[in-house]
Amino acid sequence: MSKYSITISEINLEVNPQTARGTIARGSEEVPFEAQVLMWAGTPRWKVVEEGGVAVAVEQSQFTQGERMAIARWLKSVAGNAELVGKSSQGGGGSTGSQAGSSKLKELEAQNAALQEQLNSVQALLQQLVEQGQEAPKKKPTKKK
Repeated sequence: MSKYSITISEINLEVNPQTARGTIARGSEEVPFEAQVLMWAGTPRWKVVEEGGVAVAVEQSQFTQGERMAIARWLKSVAGNAELVGKSSQGGGGSTGSQAGSSKLKELEAQNAALQEQLNSVQALLQQLVEQGQEAPKKKPTKKK
C-alpha cells in the first residue's frame, strides 16, 4: 500500500501523450495535480506536470520526490485497470501493482486452464497409445531355411 493517499479522478489513454488528473492528500488538504506520459531515458513514464504543462526538477516542484514517484506508480496501476479511477491508492482500490495486474492475471489464469486441458488430452492419448502397444500380439520370428 502506498504511503500516500492518491486518487486519480480522470485518465485519458486515448490521446498522445496520455494524460491524467487527480489529488494527493497532505494531512487534511487535497492537493490537485496533472500528469502525462513523457519519454524519459527512452521509455514512456508518467510525470507530474507543473508550470505551463511541463515536468519540472524536484527542487522547483511543489511535490516531493516521494510524492511524484507514488503518483507515477498509482497512475501506472490505474492505466492498467480502469476500475481504479476514483479510488484511493490507500483504500479499497487495493495495493499498488496487484490491482494493475489483476486483469492480466485473469487472462493468464484462463490461458493456463486451456493449456492444462490440452496437456491432459495429450497425456490421455499417449496413455492410449502405450496401452495399445502393450496389447498388440507379438509375432514370433520365422526361421529362414
